[in-house]
Amino acid sequence: VPEGLLATVTVCLTLTAKRMHAKKVLVKNLEGVETLGSTTCICSDKTGTLTQNIMTVARIVYGGNNAFVTEDAPSSFTSGNKTYDPTNVCFQKLMRCSALCNVATFNESSKWEYDEDGETKKVDEFGNHIPVSFKGLLTQGDGTTIESYNWKPVGNASECAMIKFVQSEASHSLDDSDVDAIRSSHPTKFAIPY
Repeated sequence: VPEGLLATVTVCLTLTAKRMHAKKVLVKNLEGVETLGSTTCICSDKTGTLTQNIMTVARIVYGGNNAFVTEDAPSSFTSGNKTYDPTNVCFQKLMRCSALCNVATFNESSKWEYDEDGETKKVDEFGNHIPVSFKGLLTQGDGTTIESYNWKPVGNASECAMIKFVQSEASHSLDDSDVDAIRSSHPTKFAIPY
């Protein structure tokens, strides 16, 4: 090992750290800096994935009669259009896998209406807590209307997108196919950490 290598690497890392500090970059782990140092191109979109940590299911792929089919899911990317077949067996299995193969959940406090104090659940004339509907309608800039979600998911952005999609589809169905019902009918036996 050359004598000057240690000093050179130390100086380079110090200068890089100072430049990153000047740009208000917060480094949580060294692997992130090492990976960023070898990056030549960063591709991003303007959907809120990076800035808000929100993702949305826009297209889904599942088995059709003779091949895989790619269909639109209702989102701002598809102008709220839905082209998939919810009665397709493969689609139903995809929904079950989307609910079971992730750990994202819905924040319980977003499922109920609260008084002005923000801590007491509102009750109706019979003393029952008043639930918040899972979704509402949102009018976009071009005048089209899409569904928006009132329940707030907690977890990884891609897993949150999956449970929002499953819960949204369950709200159209008459059976117990929402996320909680699917998970309670298929309890976790064991989990392998990713």
